Amino acid sequence: MVNLVNKFNAESTIRNLEDAIIIFDTDENIILLNDAAKLLFKIRSDDVIGEKMGKVFPELNYPFDNKNNLSSCYFIKDNTNIKAIYYPLIDYQGNVIGTIGIFKAEKDKDDCALEISDDIFNIFESFYDGIWITDSNGNVLYTNYANEKVSGFTKEQVVGKNINDLIKEEWFSNSVTVEVLKYKKRTTMMCYNYVTHKQVIVTGNPIFYKDGRLKYVCNNIRDITELINKKKELEENQKFIHRQNDELKLLRSLQFNNKDYIVNSDKMKKVFDLACRVAKFDSTVLILGESGCGKEGIAETIVKFSPRKDNPFIKVNCGAIPENLLESELFGYEKGAFTGANQKGKPGKFEIAQHGNILLDEIGDLPLNLQVKLLRIIQDKEVIRIGGNTPIPLDIRIIAATNKNLLDMVDKGTFREDLFYRLNVVTIEVPPLRERKSDISILLKYFLDKFNNKYSLHKTFSQEVIKILENYNWPGNVRELENFVESVLIVSQEDIITKEDLHPEFTKRGLKNSISPIQVNNLMPLREAQELLEKKLITKAMEKYGSTRKAAEFLQVDQSTIVRKMKKLNITMDEI
Repeated sequence: MVNLVNKFNAESTIRNLEDAIIIFDTDENIILLNDAAKLLFKIRSDDVIGEKMGKVFPELNYPFDNKNNLSSCYFIKDNTNIKAIYYPLIDYQGNVIGTIGIFKAEKDKDDCALEISDDIFNIFESFYDGIWITDSNGNVLYTNYANEKVSGFTKEQVVGKNINDLIKEEWFSNSVTVEVLKYKKRTTMMCYNYVTHKQVIVTGNPIFYKDGRLKYVCNNIRDITELINKKKELEENQKFIHRQNDELKLLRSLQFNNKDYIVNSDKMKKVFDLACRVAKFDSTVLILGESGCGKEGIAETIVKFSPRKDNPFIKVNCGAIPENLLESELFGYEKGAFTGANQKGKPGKFEIAQHGNILLDEIGDLPLNLQVKLLRIIQDKEVIRIGGNTPIPLDIRIIAATNKNLLDMVDKGTFREDLFYRLNVVTIEVPPLRERKSDISILLKYFLDKFNNKYSLHKTFSQEVIKILENYNWPGNVRELENFVESVLIVSQEDIITKEDLHPEFTKRGLKNSISPIQVNNLMPLREAQELLEKKLITKAMEKYGSTRKAAEFLQVDQSTIVRKMKKLNITMDEI
């Protein structure tokens, strides 16, 4: 072994120094230590000479790969904080031939790694957040008590160790200190502690010397595990509130009803909103929709929210009154106007509705000769009784309703075009029940409760029955559904209404109309997928409207397109 000390002719000087000195060669073998080192580390020369530094001092971290530069680090030996300073030993040719290490126990303030007062340390110890301080080489100098709770590491476990070694040992996932050392700027990041299994947020702040060199890195560590748990709890509470709100909306929709009219589906909500907005004005309203879909309910809603709500609301079914009586019913008559007339005369429905609202239901059934008189009433806002000559001023709001296509009737000459446009100031289209499936279950619930209370029953529908009824097209719409509920409650023998209690027609149509959505379980050519979608849409449109013209109108294509595609896709009327 080469005696490096003799080369520098300084062995006697080194042995007499007060500082602990250890010299090792380029292979990290200890070749000399003085008495101060023996005393500081409680070791003997015979036990360590020739041994590796890493074997004698396993807790020591020093930069052996950087022997050309002055370096330092801190470590703990026998519960003593020790500062190590390393100097390269260079021969006359400039070659590094070893390293001399100077070791000082941190007892005096001047030798303290952290040049801060005891008061500051006491303040650090009182912090709720963890404090973690390293030097410019990433060696841990100090941690406070709070850090032990956050990280699970004691001071003795980490002080003196290098941050990179702690990462390699998987004490934690990543390190802010490494980023601060690299970029020399404040950095914040999330870290996961593998020991405590906690999520922490760490902010590292660089501390510099006056000349700009990095002195310390001070980390602030906050446990956010509880915060994350609170966030999850809040999200769950918000979900619960949303569910409660949905249930509240359901209850409100159940409470709001005008006979057979209940607001639940998006389509019906839009209809209801429009009705409420129109109600504030006296404009004539035309309500369109299939028989039994709730047109009268919409009319009642308009009246309910109108300024005329406290005045008369007269309903006239133009299709239910014989034609020879309809004129006198609508317009009234003077005494002696015709044989059998009341001697005192009689006011018509328009007069009775004065200052209020009148509903002309089934307006499409109004005879042409009476359409002319109705047009005059709308234009002039006055009515003349049969057999009379004196106009009676009217202050009324007219609401008309029909299940017929008035435009088709105009084309055929069975309904006056000028009257149509007079009535069609505001149009409200009520969708059939099959187009608002989400209303079916809630309507079933509503009518079930209604007739259970009426007949003192306690019956309910099985889930299977509800599914069948939801898939049924309900050609009679809400009116049919109401009649069905009353009938099946009376006829069924058990409290739970099952599939066996239904007429076979319901089951047949319910299953037939239950068209499942397109499932993309496997890849297929795009053209094949397109044809599949077209076939289902055309089939459903034809099933709903029964004619290629109406189906084409709904699908917004030419009638010829529907005919051509039905032929191409082998869609027959037998399948519909």
